[in-house]
Amino acid sequence: MQNIYPKKNKRLTITNSQGQRIVGILAERKFHNMNTGNAANEKKSLIIICHGLFGHKNYLFQPLLVSHLFYSSFRFDFRGNGESDGTMTYGGIDNEIEDLALVINYFTNLGWIIVGIIGHSRGANVALLYASSQLRLPSLRFVVNISGRYQMKESFQKRQAKRLPDLYEKGYIDWEIKRKGGKQIYRIFRDDAEKYMSIDMSVVRRIPGTVSVLTCHGSADKTVPFEDSTNYSELIISHTLRIIRDADHNFSQEPQVLVNIITHWVEEELGVVPSMTRFMKRYGAYINVSRFLAVEGVRNFRDFGGYPVQDGGIVRERILFRSGDLNNITEEGETTLQRLRIADVFDLRSPPEVQKKGIIDASRFGAVRHHIPVFRDEDYYTPEGLSKRWKLYTTGGIKGFVEAYWMIISQCHNTLKQIITTILERPVSKPVLIHCTAGKDRTGIICAVLLSALGVPDDIVVRDYAVTELFMNVTEEQKREYSLRTNSLIAPSAIESMFISKPEAMQLSLNKIREMYGSIPEFIINKVGIKEEQLEALREKLVCRKGGGSDDKWMTKLSKL
Repeated sequence: MQNIYPKKNKRLTITNSQGQRIVGILAERKFHNMNTGNAANEKKSLIIICHGLFGHKNYLFQPLLVSHLFYSSFRFDFRGNGESDGTMTYGGIDNEIEDLALVINYFTNLGWIIVGIIGHSRGANVALLYASSQLRLPSLRFVVNISGRYQMKESFQKRQAKRLPDLYEKGYIDWEIKRKGGKQIYRIFRDDAEKYMSIDMSVVRRIPGTVSVLTCHGSADKTVPFEDSTNYSELIISHTLRIIRDADHNFSQEPQVLVNIITHWVEEELGVVPSMTRFMKRYGAYINVSRFLAVEGVRNFRDFGGYPVQDGGIVRERILFRSGDLNNITEEGETTLQRLRIADVFDLRSPPEVQKKGIIDASRFGAVRHHIPVFRDEDYYTPEGLSKRWKLYTTGGIKGFVEAYWMIISQCHNTLKQIITTILERPVSKPVLIHCTAGKDRTGIICAVLLSALGVPDDIVVRDYAVTELFMNVTEEQKREYSLRTNSLIAPSAIESMFISKPEAMQLSLNKIREMYGSIPEFIINKVGIKEEQLEALREKLVCRKGGGSDDKWMTKLSKL
């Protein structure tokens, strides 16, 4: 067991190539080993903290955040801010990236391992651009983006709409800002404004899947609209979004809520506390806890993107979701789906299930529901039909699961075809949700085939399926209900075995597809009826690969720093 003992904060000055002093505070942490009774220095891992526009190292929630972080941290003043030398320019974000790189190189040369960067507002932009560039160190594990802006040009033109004529006629605008002690006029020159408007935050798509990003944004942010955060969610491979209700840009009312979210997430990312992240990584599934999302009233809801593919690249995150049925979704759950921008809901349940349980109006959260049942034959849902299929789960062991799954595979071609063609018809920014009743068997097969077709290795595919078992908490009442659906041909005590999801069952099912069709892609082409060029288009749409894009000009600029 370990407790954290903070050392006294230490003020440091780092000098850049122009002779300017960059001033910051190093807050070190010590571990105390309760087994030996000896205090020892932790492995020298360090988190860098970047302030926002017109801010400084002790601004807002930063000291509170530092006091709660498990790891050592360094917070500093960008040039022209706080105690640091130099001049801050509105369009000079490349100078601030240079300051960050200077700080990181300084500590790296001292033997520290830079594991994360936390940035607020403009500092978040600096952190994200650094992580997107060739400057990024291999040790970097995460970035926390607090209230970071995405739409730079559009937001500037909107905020300064009344002053824009002056910018082009006089060559500058005077911007009245609130500072401690009163208001102040800050002059922005035309060249500076144009530099600012040229900042292209779409380069964040270059952040590799090995670097996790947490975006925290207040729903009441009047400085940067929280909609900007959804752009990051769309583009960044390994991304977690937290919209904090009623919080403003600076989290002035509830800083502790923000601090708790960040510290908990960081601890899980870095493996400080036992977590699903550590468990799944140990067994080979590259699962980030961010894929497990709380949608009130919906069980087993998660993102099944974000996995590496064999020929390079990563399946896009926040595009592909899976879950159990939506019948008990609450208003807050619907709000979550709306924030996730779910556009299409694929309901795999049979007509008798839908008739018995009903449907929800997906338009309430801005989506279109597609009823594409795997099983259409009503005989599958008579007590005898259910009993025959369910006994494969309850008495047949792993082989029984494989046999039951082959029944799904044999019937799912129309379902798969509609899912694939719908995804191809939609922009990549339109997320989809696939569900059946429990989100385990039919949904599990469909998702496994999709991931395999995209090139995700089997060991990851089968463990993504196996995660479902963690969500299958079956009550005694539910066991009795399932038993009654078979006219008690299956006893309640046997029902629980239906809800296991062993990776071996999915692996053997994928193997059987290959034995019958040659490969998963050949199954999709020859059985499902998807053309080869459509399958390639699906991969292009759903797999994020390195290189290319309209952001090369901005990336070249960063690489020269």
